[in-house]
Amino acid sequence: MQEIAPEHLQNSPLALDNPCWYHAMTLMERLASLQAQCSVTRIAEPCDRERAARTLQAWKEQDAFSKGVNFAQRLAAEQLTEEEFLVLLGEPIEAVQQRTPPPDWLLQLAEVFASVDPVSRMEDESQLATQHSFIPIFNIFCIYAHDRFMSRVATLDAEYTYLPFDPQTIASLFLPDLTMMLSQAINHTLVLELNVAHLHGRLSGQTPEDRLQEFSQQMRQKQSLQVLMAEYPCWLARS
Repeated sequence: MQEIAPEHLQNSPLALDNPCWYHAMTLMERLASLQAQCSVTRIAEPCDRERAARTLQAWKEQDAFSKGVNFAQRLAAEQLTEEEFLVLLGEPIEAVQQRTPPPDWLLQLAEVFASVDPVSRMEDESQLATQHSFIPIFNIFCIYAHDRFMSRVATLDAEYTYLPFDPQTIASLFLPDLTMMLSQAINHTLVLELNVAHLHGRLSGQTPEDRLQEFSQQMRQKQSLQVLMAEYPCWLARS
């Protein structure tokens, strides 16, 4: 039975009950949660074995398994049988959600959505938006990281009489690297989503610049951002 999220997160704007998040669980995490509940071979949930068999065959045909270590050896290295692997491939994601407590990364994601105001508090957002066009969409995560960082800096400042850095400016030294890494991670997918929104008539801007600004404003809404992240749980939500 799925555990209930902590009380302070139960009213988070993030829909913790959305099973899509559980697509981000690794294979071994799913196996561990299943084995903790029951024998894999006696799983009560429906299992789409036809789909699982097709996926299994696709895995076996990968180049990595035609040269060197074969697929059976790879499964054995994970202490996983082919039958167990078939069950994991064929079970519905709702079954994974039902037996798995909300993972730590999902609870942290819910905390971000619950604790951060979508209105930016960063003075240099206009500069960041010029250099990294999609960064404002994920600004709540930059704010969350900034607040946690400054909280720890404040702890150090209270504990020591001297710090080898200026507590008031230290965060600004890390911000460019943070935004650069985030930009590299999100750009390709958001360019795709921007074009999809344009093709579906969800953007009315006449120029690429206008459409980018409109898309960014739409995606900065927590509900829109949540839908986007649920569509790419392995890449956006967990990373």
